[in-house]
Amino acid sequence: MEENKLLIILVVNTNLYYAFNTLGTDVPDPCGQFAWLRSKLQLAQDEKLKVIITAHAPPGYFEREALVPFFNDSYNNAYVDLLNDFGGVILVQIYGHEHTDSFKLFSGPKGEIESVALLAPSVTPWHASVFGGTAINPSVRLYHYTRSEVLDYFQYHLNLSQVISSSDSTLNTTADSSLEAGNETEIPKWELFYQARETYGLSSLSTINMASLYKQLESNNTLFQKYYLFNSAGYNNGVCDSSCKKNHICAIAYLKIDDVVHCMHFKSPRSHTLSYEHLSKFGKELAGNFHKSNASQLIITLVVVSMALTVVLAVVLAVMLIMVVIKRSRMTTTSHMNITNITTDLDLSCFLKAWRGREGRRGEQLPSEVGITATGEPHQGILNAWEDDAWHI
Repeated sequence: MEENKLLIILVVNTNLYYAFNTLGTDVPDPCGQFAWLRSKLQLAQDEKLKVIITAHAPPGYFEREALVPFFNDSYNNAYVDLLNDFGGVILVQIYGHEHTDSFKLFSGPKGEIESVALLAPSVTPWHASVFGGTAINPSVRLYHYTRSEVLDYFQYHLNLSQVISSSDSTLNTTADSSLEAGNETEIPKWELFYQARETYGLSSLSTINMASLYKQLESNNTLFQKYYLFNSAGYNNGVCDSSCKKNHICAIAYLKIDDVVHCMHFKSPRSHTLSYEHLSKFGKELAGNFHKSNASQLIITLVVVSMALTVVLAVVLAVMLIMVVIKRSRMTTTSHMNITNITTDLDLSCFLKAWRGREGRRGEQLPSEVGITATGEPHQGILNAWEDDAWHI
């Protein structure tokens, strides 16, 4: 077997399954990607190869609010089941989308851990408006792996609080170019935030070790609070209480809605069982509605109605603008008609004052043809000057 065939990297377009992607929600296998993925995983299994799967959005639920789904429900379950069928050949799964730092365990029907997904935080510090969303520090992750094992990752970040508050957060460098010689550029310090293997005390990031880490996060609150700070790339959200922790623990280990709701329910204190039963029921219905096609149709309807209202408003504003223009045009015409009726009985001094005021405002000189006669018809020069000025109104 050729050396370059010992590891396969499969890039999957999981946006096809995204909860808010309403196109093709009634299609069992959008673009035939499930069939394609199964064929590639089967090939890897037959050839005894290892596979890295990478995609944008992960399956399952947001760890900061465990009832916020990423996939449509039917696609979520199909995707999870498919990967669980080939857990033995999957070296690791790598995702983004959440903007936060976490991981997910893919478990079979009997609870056995089949594979692990690592979720890297984002470069953008954008504070997402979703339930549980948080601001983060810009982050970049470097993975260290072999063809048979994921050994470690190095998580770098830019501490924005430090950059804003401390001059020590920058490095002064002088450009080498002769065109820019002497110019100094402030470069923010990107730093190693943590190293996974060292921080969590792991020999590698294998599926077994990550499952062990999950158990430690459940029982060791000090370690969990450290993970929680990593989750937002060092942006301080305070202490994660028991309710907050429950969301993380359930979202990491359970990727299907029934399992997540079950986890959230049975992890609650007995004294809150009744109220939590109602909360779980509501949460399940809420999450389920994210996935159903009728909910997708509702979203489409709302968007169409909003667009229609916007068009109507634009038409109304356009009509109002046209009416104002017509009214002003009529007023200007009336003014011109009144000027033609001027006789020598008019006190022309006020007209000249108006011109002088015009001169002061615009820096223009009174037209030389403007004149005044004591008797007779109105001076044509005044009319010419007025009409000439009217074109500029």
